[in-house]
Amino acid sequence: MKPLTLRTKLTLFYSITVSVLLTGFALVYYRVLSVGLDQALTQELIDRTSGLRGYLRFEEGQPVFAYDPTDPDEVSFINTATRYYQVYEIRNGTLLAESDELRALGVEYSAEDLSRYIQAPPSLIDLQTDQGKLRLRNEAVAAEGGVYLLVVGTSLQPMEDTLTSFIKALAWLLPSGVLLAALAAWFMAGKALEPVAALGKAAGQIAVSSLDRRLPVRGTNDELDQLASQFNDTLARLEKAVAEMKQFTASISHELRTPLAVLRGEAEVALMQANSAEQYRRVLASQLEEFEKLTRMINQLLTLARAESGDVAIAHEPVNISSMTESLAEQLEPVAASKDVSISCKCDSDVILRGDAAWVERIILNLADNMTA
Repeated sequence: MKPLTLRTKLTLFYSITVSVLLTGFALVYYRVLSVGLDQALTQELIDRTSGLRGYLRFEEGQPVFAYDPTDPDEVSFINTATRYYQVYEIRNGTLLAESDELRALGVEYSAEDLSRYIQAPPSLIDLQTDQGKLRLRNEAVAAEGGVYLLVVGTSLQPMEDTLTSFIKALAWLLPSGVLLAALAAWFMAGKALEPVAALGKAAGQIAVSSLDRRLPVRGTNDELDQLASQFNDTLARLEKAVAEMKQFTASISHELRTPLAVLRGEAEVALMQANSAEQYRRVLASQLEEFEKLTRMINQLLTLARAESGDVAIAHEPVNISSMTESLAEQLEPVAASKDVSISCKCDSDVILRGDAAWVERIILNLADNMTA
């Protein structure tokens, strides 16, 4: 399976985050909306019951509403409040009056239900009917020596319709919002990753032969600029190392060319002439010296490689460089004399440095060997 690109990952992360946030916001808003609508409906029902109770009168035991039929506000209120209403005489359980809507729905309290409302405070109940849910407020009313139960209701259907419409709106708003967020994330991720792509393109064009090239720095001093600067520093160190390696290779080639040329020349001369065994022995002895030089040079290269790779442990201890130099000069004096070279040692006494005695001795021997070669 092909791994996802960074741009795709950023887009997915942003889209998922937006989806979670939008869903959470929608759920919270739905809850707030449903509670707010429920409370508003309940308060409206309470106000409607309180207002209707102010118009309620009992004439010869029958409930009537005393209002001004010429006042449109009162007429509108009475028509609205009495759409769902009932009036009971609690003591004998008689239904005195009811609206046509409640009669059609078959809503009626039993005597046992009515007995609970004699001393009970006003209460609310929700009923499921064929026409949807109703919320009824039951409130006991004392009038003309009797106790009556005023039931005023309202339909919960408008509230449920509002919540259903809200859910339907969310059903297409949420996916649309997530889609727009994904498109915006894809675009912004592309813009944000353009400098990264430019760095990758520039890095891909850098080869061993073009280590002098550098990655572009935009000057914004952001994370990408810091990365480019660090990469450029690495390129500078690499360029320096490669240059030193080239110089080192050229020097080694020059050093190896001389003994190899001597060996080849001596071998060719020996083959071209008919020599005695003693002459061949001298030629071979001379070649052994050149082989010794090659061996010493190769060992030095191996030592240098091991030192650069960190495989050589170097001690840090006091070394008396004066006594070491004098001792080495005495040891090398016969070798130098055989080559008509004079060696003398002049240095201050008790010169101390911190280092590895074996490596310091090898350095002095190499220097002396170069002078007497």
